[in-house]
Amino acid sequence: MTTRMCASRLIAPSISFLILIGCGAARTDNGAPAGGGSGGSAAGSDLGVLAVEGISTWKGNATAAYSIIHDDVCDYIDDSLFDVAEPALTARGLRAGFGAIVERCAERNVWDKLEVMVAHGHEILCHSWDHKDFVANDPTTNAPPDLSLEIDQATMVLAENLPDQKLQYFIFPFDSFSQPMIDHLGTVGYLGARAGIKGVNPPDFPDPLRGDFDVYNDENSIYYPQFSDVNKAYVDDAIAKGGWAIRELHGIQDTTWEDIPTADYMAHLDYVKGKVDSGELWVDTPSTVSHYRFARQYCGVPTTLGATLSFAAPSAQCTANATPLSVIVTTAVDAPNVTATQAGKSLTSKRLGAKRYLVDIDPTLGDVVLQGG
Repeated sequence: MTTRMCASRLIAPSISFLILIGCGAARTDNGAPAGGGSGGSAAGSDLGVLAVEGISTWKGNATAAYSIIHDDVCDYIDDSLFDVAEPALTARGLRAGFGAIVERCAERNVWDKLEVMVAHGHEILCHSWDHKDFVANDPTTNAPPDLSLEIDQATMVLAENLPDQKLQYFIFPFDSFSQPMIDHLGTVGYLGARAGIKGVNPPDFPDPLRGDFDVYNDENSIYYPQFSDVNKAYVDDAIAKGGWAIRELHGIQDTTWEDIPTADYMAHLDYVKGKVDSGELWVDTPSTVSHYRFARQYCGVPTTLGATLSFAAPSAQCTANATPLSVIVTTAVDAPNVTATQAGKSLTSKRLGAKRYLVDIDPTLGDVVLQGG
């Protein structure tokens, strides 16, 4: 067998995978590709030879990711989350997380309102049963919080009443937590939690149960007093670092703790939407962003053969985090765009430049066929 040496590059910091670029793939003596792989063959493709450049760090090839979490949904004084926040987010095509105080949801029977949020693409998070401080003992009994009530029962009731959504993310009341409490979340089945430190999560953050965040208001934000608009500063910092920002908010101009004025909230959403439209920011729910980061790590990089892109058989970690990954593909033939089909369905794709395209592919749903569009 005869092979040629080629330059190589690392696709992404989180994936130890080298892809050959700058020359053809290894070939047998009769000129056939050695076992498919990146580069592949032009046979069956009107785009010529395809190559996988890599998986973008964030979906859509955005520079950074951003998740808004509104705490205390269902509380008696927080209907602004139903009446103002959710419609404003949905109108702009932005998806957020809403932390439910589960006992209040049951008392007020507002499950239909939560279902509307889910139907619009938002994520309902568990914010405990009755919003006690998990670290401080009960002032009456001097007993620590009962995790079987605050986490286990809250999780069960929330899941039973929201069958259209898989419950995956937890936020601690008052941002008070300990490592044993975080460990308990893992045993219950949670995949993520807002339980880190103040700041931006790096692109390859190691623990989804330890999500870093920032709190809206003056004294609780790490961006005050340097910046008058801590919300904008946090987004800008995430873009500068290429990481993931998790913003903690509460009500909109109501009587909740550190509510945000309506005008300021709308201005922030407009600023965020502008960053989405410019390609700098991906805004989505906390579980979706977390899954993308780990799918990028555990699902690997697809190979090409002719017009087909193929991921390896998914591992358990890949399956647990399955979500569409933004794969960047280059072609030998330029086209206005590409069409991509997986399991009989069309996929989201866009042109990034000459002979360069992005396709969102679920790595667990089989091969993808590309054509010029």
